[in-house]
Amino acid sequence: MRKSRTDLLQACRNYLQVHELVQPGQSVLLAVSGGVDSMVLCALLRELAGPMALRLALAHFNHHLRGAESDEDERFVLRMAAEWGFTVHTSGADVASWSDEQRQSVETGARILRYRFLLDLAEKMGYDRVATGHNADDQAETVLDHFLRGSGVTGLCGMPRRRERIIRPLLFADRRWISAFAEQHAVPFRRDSSNEDQAYRRNRLRHELLPYLQQYNPRIHRTLTRLSDNMAEVDEYLTAMAEKAFGECCIRAEGGKIILDCQLFLAYFIILKKYLLRLCLSKLVAGESFFDHALYDRALSIVSGTGDQAYAVLGSRVFIERAGKVLIIGRRPLPCAEVRIDQLQGCFPLWDGWRLSILAADEPLSSIRRNQDPKRVWVDGDKLTLPLYLRPMRDADRFRPLHLAGSKSLSDFFIDEKIPRHLRRRIPILWSGDQVVWVCGRRLDDRFKVTAETTRVYELKLVEQCESKVGI
Repeated sequence: MRKSRTDLLQACRNYLQVHELVQPGQSVLLAVSGGVDSMVLCALLRELAGPMALRLALAHFNHHLRGAESDEDERFVLRMAAEWGFTVHTSGADVASWSDEQRQSVETGARILRYRFLLDLAEKMGYDRVATGHNADDQAETVLDHFLRGSGVTGLCGMPRRRERIIRPLLFADRRWISAFAEQHAVPFRRDSSNEDQAYRRNRLRHELLPYLQQYNPRIHRTLTRLSDNMAEVDEYLTAMAEKAFGECCIRAEGGKIILDCQLFLAYFIILKKYLLRLCLSKLVAGESFFDHALYDRALSIVSGTGDQAYAVLGSRVFIERAGKVLIIGRRPLPCAEVRIDQLQGCFPLWDGWRLSILAADEPLSSIRRNQDPKRVWVDGDKLTLPLYLRPMRDADRFRPLHLAGSKSLSDFFIDEKIPRHLRRRIPILWSGDQVVWVCGRRLDDRFKVTAETTRVYELKLVEQCESKVGI
């Protein structure tokens, strides 16, 4: 029996309400390509706008991938927006060139640029929701694609009904139902010739692989969408468990770092460890997705390894470190810039919220020897040669620790001092010529200590500059 117009309209309304995709009075930006799915979505929401108290506007992004066809799509959307009385926003980009420059597939590049436009526009104009026309067949194709790529639970969820501002009101309806509605009610739309282009992976899945799988399961689309629903339930549960675990084992979260109790972390099942890691990463780097299996395997090898110390970089922006009984996950800071000091007086800005203060002093030798403040030292000014330099440690650096015979590499010194690895290249090292003067906040070089023969004494002090300082 053919589904009626009322069926689809009512089903759409129920879907929006049951899953709380919109609330009365909200504004919705409809992403409109001009194709059948987005135009049917426009037709449905246009009828539901009154009863559901919604305010609608359209947005079209021209990918410039099909020459005159792409431009005609844009003109079509503008014409329909005027006919239906919608505000419309348009933009576009040379997706092919951008994707080539970014070393992305054209499909990925188109998606990135399109969503960037939609979300930026919604933020700028204050739209509460951005609605796309993805349907149940799109969902099946997405799940199959993710399965073939080896995705885990999250990937097999496919596209969520809602993620932040993005909603997908037609995710329940298959392509035939939507096309039948368009035909029965003369909904105008444009046909996209690129949907038949076998150069695109998504089209090969749609036109070759799925029809082949239908020979083994005639309801393969429904099977895949059901798998998506099941995985979404699992993902929701594991995400909630990860939040609970975070509350149990998080010791501290501040200054771009999260510190976890390592023993508690190790007690969780592997899948929960991965979800907890993902939660930590999402807190540190907002708006970035972390679904790389290799990343999680590398992180877990750090946690489960032998020894008290282990360190690894996760992606380009995050590190993980096991330091004794704690696990540290943090944002990788920007490189430290070298600081040149041309005078032995003043306060010089460093990195990570610290400054170095240099003052001439006349402190008695007895008081200097009683000093217990590691962030304050006095040095023999007779041995200083301008300019001085402040920079982080390099691999070959050595110094002569105060009161110790001989020299020692800074790397070994930091290990002996149990300095977490992620901090070792953040500690400022003060140099005079090719000699270390002070490992700031840690140890003076023996060659620059004040003696009875010293005629000029300078006080060096680490001073807090702001609240975001990193421990030294």
